[in-house]
Amino acid sequence: MVVTPVEHAAFLAFWICKFLVCTTSKKVNMEYYKLAEALASKEVQESDQPLALGPFVLAHLYRCLHHCVTEGVNPNWPGPLWIFQLWLHTYFSAFRQPGIALAADTTLGQQLAPLELLPHSAEECFEILFRCPEFSAEQYAVCVNRKYPPYLAVDISQHASESKTREETACSAWKSAIGMRDLFWGALSGKTLKCGVELYAPSYFSRQLGYYQAIPAPVPESSNRYSSLRAVFSNEDDIEQNNKAFVYNMSFPMKTRVATSKSSS
Repeated sequence: MVVTPVEHAAFLAFWICKFLVCTTSKKVNMEYYKLAEALASKEVQESDQPLALGPFVLAHLYRCLHHCVTEGVNPNWPGPLWIFQLWLHTYFSAFRQPGIALAADTTLGQQLAPLELLPHSAEECFEILFRCPEFSAEQYAVCVNRKYPPYLAVDISQHASESKTREETACSAWKSAIGMRDLFWGALSGKTLKCGVELYAPSYFSRQLGYYQAIPAPVPESSNRYSSLRAVFSNEDDIEQNNKAFVYNMSFPMKTRVATSKSSS
């Protein structure tokens, strides 16, 4: 049985709305259908630069967490809150059931998702988080050190070209990963639909993880103005103006090796 492009796009639309966006309407929203069509298209699948869903999903998670902080925790908020739960269980073993050994030949999601959630008080959560400085490098590198499955292995230097060494490629990929910018949230499809942005600023925390942290100069701007304000874009001109306003200098030198205790003190 051959799956048609329309059927493929319909499945992807369902998958996006149910697992990535987690719509409150519990149905497929047409605003994401253009994204599904693009993912299902032959041009995108055969392209050297396929669509990146990572920033899209991360923006929706950030927006969901924003709702939880500003308006209270509610399981009905739209957004992949389940990813945040898996992240907690991955890096903080104290939050998951004790005695669980993560197998190396099975994806983390398959092992962590079925686990029963344990209740934790706010005091217990803060106690666990305040112990972060005691974590070893291996605890912070749970995902980086995993090699299974191969297509999910985090090796930022694996795509080195003939013109670049593995170190140069890793450095470029690291700068891209920590590059501060606005991530677009929602989808601009139709006259009544709107989208916004969520600030992505991991470079502010590089030093806490043992990496060199550059001084952000010039200081980047965000459409959300570094506050609880959430900008709304209703047309492509608004989005283009946001792209021009948000300028970040990525020319600073960056090393991907872990800093020594002397240089990080």
